[in-house]
Amino acid sequence: MLSELRGATASRHARLDRVSLEIRPTQVTRASYVAFLRGMLAIVRPLEEGLQAFPSFEEQVPNAPLRRRAYRLTSDLQSLGVAALPRLDAPNLPAIESMSQAFGCSYVLEGSSLGGAVLARTLGPKLQLSFSAGMSYWAAYGDQVGPMWTSFVAALELWAAGATESDRRAAVASACATFDAFITQTSARNAASTGCAP
Repeated sequence: MLSELRGATASRHARLDRVSLEIRPTQVTRASYVAFLRGMLAIVRPLEEGLQAFPSFEEQVPNAPLRRRAYRLTSDLQSLGVAALPRLDAPNLPAIESMSQAFGCSYVLEGSSLGGAVLARTLGPKLQLSFSAGMSYWAAYGDQVGPMWTSFVAALELWAAGATESDRRAAVASACATFDAFITQTSARNAASTGCAP
């Protein structure tokens, strides 16, 4: 299932990397980083709420409460001086109404923790931010990034072993839709900062 998800989402993953270029260490500013975190919060918070409202999924994934990281985005933004955080609209968020959709969405959210650890190490010094203030979302798992990912993948594969082909396709579709939501949000943020239409 992991290989299936990776293959199906590879082009979207690459596109998200391209539209996220302004968050690279050589280009990032505090202002662009704040905009980036606000866009992340607009997507991550409702998706995590959807996952939390699906108890059977949370029972199957180890350490489910520790995987909820939206509150860390709020904390990081507050560390950067953003006091008011109204809910922002995030169009076209994937529905989370089945185990398939929950695993597909979580594949993307959990995968972000792998690159996030690298991001925290490279951006932190550039922006004079620490893992506890400004970078806590990316550094949330600390030295447990590998084990947390491994345990998620084990739960994913265990579910997939008993899933139908339709279930597996639904998981892939959910992962693709989650990537699309991040791409749309990031592209809109870029357009707003440059004054150009996406």
